[in-house]
Amino acid sequence: MENLKSGESETVEFKKSISDFNGILATVSAFSNTKGGVVLIGVDDDGEVIGVKIGRRTLEDIVNKIAQNTNPKIYPEVKVIDLKGKHIVEIRVSERTDKPVFACGVAYRRVGRSNVKMDRDEIVNLLRRTYEVSYEDIELASIEDIDLDKVKAFMAKARNTRLSTPPSNEYNTLKSLGLINRGVRIAALLLFGKNPQSNIPWATVKIGKFISGKERPIIEREIYGDLVEQIERSYVEILSLIRREVKINGVLRRDLYEYPLEAIRELIVNAVTHRDYSIKGPIYVKIMEDKIVIENPGGLPSG
Repeated sequence: MENLKSGESETVEFKKSISDFNGILATVSAFSNTKGGVVLIGVDDDGEVIGVKIGRRTLEDIVNKIAQNTNPKIYPEVKVIDLKGKHIVEIRVSERTDKPVFACGVAYRRVGRSNVKMDRDEIVNLLRRTYEVSYEDIELASIEDIDLDKVKAFMAKARNTRLSTPPSNEYNTLKSLGLINRGVRIAALLLFGKNPQSNIPWATVKIGKFISGKERPIIEREIYGDLVEQIERSYVEILSLIRREVKINGVLRRDLYEYPLEAIRELIVNAVTHRDYSIKGPIYVKIMEDKIVIENPGGLPSG
């Protein structure tokens, strides 16, 4: 196996056992925020295969535990590999477009073979790059339109990062992010708004399921909330509307969707974070029988 021969690197991490789950979570966060990578469980630091015990729900438990302790939620590809008569678990993590990804409230990046806690400035820069919007400099609202609990949650994450010196209050946090000046900018509403649609009613995602021979969708739903909420809710909604196959391999169960999950999430993230919010109209996700098409207001369809 090539990853074993090359040893630990910026994109490969070895773990002796599943018991080091905090370390696994930190690596998942670091890979997500950097270039992606593979975690191999049941391998010592020298690349020697020692194996792990695999139970009936081992893989499912790993996926669920990672999802429960990451924000945004990560659903990695997890599988068992048999080597030299022993089982190892492979966790494959893709680089995310909706960075930063936190694990247990801390954001990491990968530097060589190490996971390094990100400081506040790194987090702010990632947020700016991820959630840039062309309409963001327009000031539409007041501080009363901002959900300060969301800002506090962001501050709490920043405090958990190494060398962080987070702002002392919510107002200073928004100011340090460049989200307020004389008034509240649209980006602040999209990220931290109580009800962004009260000021920007067209900032929504519509999802429709279509069948051949029908011009109108057989199912249509509209997704509201801030950008992070729209991404997560749209992702869940799309998964509920596409085909899924259940595969049983011995005691292991896997849900196989007709499209790669990371590709679906990336399409949503790109649509929501890079649309022009000055153009009125929702994003429209069309789930066809053979493809998914995303239509951005004022842009070309992608799929």
